[in-house]
Amino acid sequence: MVSARLDDVANFLPARLSWLLLSLAAVLCREDGARALRTGWRDRYQHSSPNCAWPEATVAGALGIRLGGPNDYFGQRVEKPWIGDAVRDIAVDDISRTIRLMWVASSWRWRCLSACATGWSARPEENLMQYIQQPQAIEAKSFDIISEIIAETRPDYRFASPLHEAIIKRVIHTTADFDWLDILWFSPDALIALSEALSRPCTLYTDTTMALSGINKTLLARFGGECRCYISDPRVVREAQSRGMTRSMAAVDIAVQEPGEKVFVFGNAPTALFRLLEHRETAIGGVVGVPVGFVGAAESKAALSESGLPAIAALGRKGGSNVAAAIVNALLYHLREAQ
Repeated sequence: MVSARLDDVANFLPARLSWLLLSLAAVLCREDGARALRTGWRDRYQHSSPNCAWPEATVAGALGIRLGGPNDYFGQRVEKPWIGDAVRDIAVDDISRTIRLMWVASSWRWRCLSACATGWSARPEENLMQYIQQPQAIEAKSFDIISEIIAETRPDYRFASPLHEAIIKRVIHTTADFDWLDILWFSPDALIALSEALSRPCTLYTDTTMALSGINKTLLARFGGECRCYISDPRVVREAQSRGMTRSMAAVDIAVQEPGEKVFVFGNAPTALFRLLEHRETAIGGVVGVPVGFVGAAESKAALSESGLPAIAALGRKGGSNVAAAIVNALLYHLREAQ
């Protein structure tokens, strides 16, 4: 008896919601919505459970049919009370019409639940952090959180220098990945060489337009530098097609022939990094080599770490154009603060 009453309580709201939503669905499906509402209310107690006849009676009213009579349930003969009005005879297509009513009603049920959930999540609470609109405040808060997490999870971790710390934290800020504490590799002369190269007129060559877009070119220009990406250059396209190589490789071949100090920034193409290492005798101010991927990425960065070039590299498969741009920007911001 108790379990039956609990079942009725649990179905109290869902049953009544089904009555309302099925009546609405009847209108949307061009059935008789008024009769569905009326019949659902009138015949709601026709079944043994006080909650179980709501949907059946509403559907019967919407379609203008009667439901009930003798039924077989697993071999047992059961006489169900009649619900609805026999406005017409039951037809085969009433099955598809019923399915359509149930589908529309269910979709509206989910919309109601979604609206309730949205309203609940948007309720005002004193303990919720205020919405931060200023980009500088958002960035400052992010770096505070990064510092707190490092202090909590890696209390013994030590940065080699303020610039080393600035670069790693900016990469973490870009990726939300604290693995960079361990996988970002610096050659002994990387920070000095790259800082010196960026502090005077030089040209940065990127392997993708994404890396190019992410670099602070306004700040770079303040130090007399510029940034180029030749991946879509017609010369590169022709060279790659004629020689059967990637455009990233052809772009490196063209870049190394240009005059002036050069810094190469790779976040996507291992072939570009491999090609650059073939030109290691060329005057190269520094390399940011963090191509991401599964084919050649880890190997190209390992080769860079053994090349003797002043470089910052990512160990393993991780990397990306966003990481490459973040490293360059960290170097530029440090130079700006040092002025």
